[in-house]
Amino acid sequence: MHNNERQTRAKRIRWGIAGALLLAAGFTALFLFPPGLHGPERSAGEFLQTLIAAPADVERLRSAAHIAATDDPQALLQGLSTDVTLNFLRARQTQGSPQDIRVVARQQPTPERYGVTLRVSDANVTDTATFRYFVGRFETAANGEWRLVAVRAAD
Repeated sequence: MHNNERQTRAKRIRWGIAGALLLAAGFTALFLFPPGLHGPERSAGEFLQTLIAAPADVERLRSAAHIAATDDPQALLQGLSTDVTLNFLRARQTQGSPQDIRVVARQQPTPERYGVTLRVSDANVTDTATFRYFVGRFETAANGEWRLVAVRAAD
């Protein structure tokens, strides 16, 4: 019986050490890979949010898109439907409707190109008819950052 108690205690110690190592690995993973959007997804979300909330804030738009200080962020917008959809979303925001922007798809057809599809919806409405979609196209810049090259409303 004395030997059995030692084996039980040794098992508890091993399980305790294993649990502590697993917990430490989890915290390390969270530190190295924090949750949330990164890279092109984050840039696309910030750019679209700024386009809706503060379209005149050119510096913030340039920063989100990673474009030069001489580039016009409005030149990234493609098509009349994009302008109409943005105006609709701005009007909804002016009316007090909070908006939720989420990444719903990602594509990387080549190492130098990346595509992000964003869904904008009223935060308080679950009806899918209120969803609006945008596609952002990215290319790698000379410094290795993802640079936004086009944004369009999607059907």
